[in-house]
Amino acid sequence: MKGIPPRRRRKRWEILIPESIVTGGDSLVEKTMRVGWIGRAAAIFRVEKVTIYMEERNRRAQLFIARVLDYMATPQYARKIRFGIERELRYVGMLPPLRTPNHPVAREVYEGDFREGVVRERKEGKLVIDVGLERLVTMKGKTRPGKLINLRLENKEKWVWRQVDRGEIPWYWGFKVTTFNGTLGKYLEKRRNRETYIIATSKYGKPITSMWRELKREVKDYTNIILLFGGPKRGLREILLSEEVDLEEVSDVVINTLPSQGVETVRTEEAVLATLAVLNFIMID
Repeated sequence: MKGIPPRRRRKRWEILIPESIVTGGDSLVEKTMRVGWIGRAAAIFRVEKVTIYMEERNRRAQLFIARVLDYMATPQYARKIRFGIERELRYVGMLPPLRTPNHPVAREVYEGDFREGVVRERKEGKLVIDVGLERLVTMKGKTRPGKLINLRLENKEKWVWRQVDRGEIPWYWGFKVTTFNGTLGKYLEKRRNRETYIIATSKYGKPITSMWRELKREVKDYTNIILLFGGPKRGLREILLSEEVDLEEVSDVVINTLPSQGVETVRTEEAVLATLAVLNFIMID
């Protein structure tokens, strides 16, 4: 990545999408591409976390989405070790590369540089780690093979690297992927706190054109922003009503980021891209 890498956001953005985006009769290619565009949008707008909830209780679909997104978020040099050959991932090569700062193409490193490495093997209490360079990294540790870890180059001449927490890295370091097996309402009740602002999207919400200034003021003092998206057949209100939960009770605001839409329905991947673009303008940091 040329120039100064993009810094991570001061506010931590998370998006919630349902597994139902891939439960229709589409081909594996179409499902892969749909998930891929969501991953691409998340990376463009520096989303920190993508969570897949279950609208239709389809665990296989949920795991498929998580696997594709996890593949996208993994540096190219770590993919073979982490994923091998999987039938459901046979079309991921068609997806656009993310080229986030943790997907470096440079073959030269300097002291102070960060790299995301994959553990190739562990033997005699030492880890052998691939960081996408000709030379491997060896260090003490207990991390199992296939896991990703973040490293910082401390001494280039002696090839000394130090493991660091994700929070120590000032740059945007891609997104993490999680799944939630309970209901959407339960997840939102669990996540509601004084530091988290929950934004629900709906064509029945307040038009963003009339309340963006208000929204900008409201989110100012929050650390975490959660963006909720519905499915292809049911919106958030319908999904939560089936759980006997009121959308307004588990979110801070319900907005329409596509007022006066020119089509009858907006696909989830389209809504994700449009919403992130609008909110990036409102909450730029």
